[in-house]
Amino acid sequence: MSHTITLTIPISTPPPLAPLPPPRTNILRTHQIAKELSALEKSLEDKKAAIERQKSKVQKLEECVQKEKESTREEEEKRELEKSGVPKRFKHPEEWNYPAPSHTPHPLYITTANQYGHIPPSIHEMPDQFHGLSDKFSKHLNQAGPYRNTALNY
Repeated sequence: MSHTITLTIPISTPPPLAPLPPPRTNILRTHQIAKELSALEKSLEDKKAAIERQKSKVQKLEECVQKEKESTREEEEKRELEKSGVPKRFKHPEEWNYPAPSHTPHPLYITTANQYGHIPPSIHEMPDQFHGLSDKFSKHLNQAGPYRNTALNY
């Protein structure tokens, strides 16, 4: 006995499509389009110029901030030197960066000075006074320039 089952699924037809609207015609004339395009290009150029002005302002501000940081750091170092009489680098010798030796020397040629040079300094070996030189001459030379020989060649 075989049983056959038949299913009927009603298929609905889609509704008819609405007619498409007619294509839009260009309302603007050619000279109006050209005028509008030139106005947009000018507006774009104005925006680019404004962005460049803002960039230059930001760059000037960054330069001012950098100069202020440098002057503040220099003033802090001067105050530190005046307060203790020794620059900051002499107070913390453990922060000094010593390069690693490039190769191991031959044991026959190792000297006592070589061995002594491998030992980093301690705080007790650092100077407790500092008498730096004035930079008055260098500043003047930087402003005036180097000596110029104006003698005749013979």
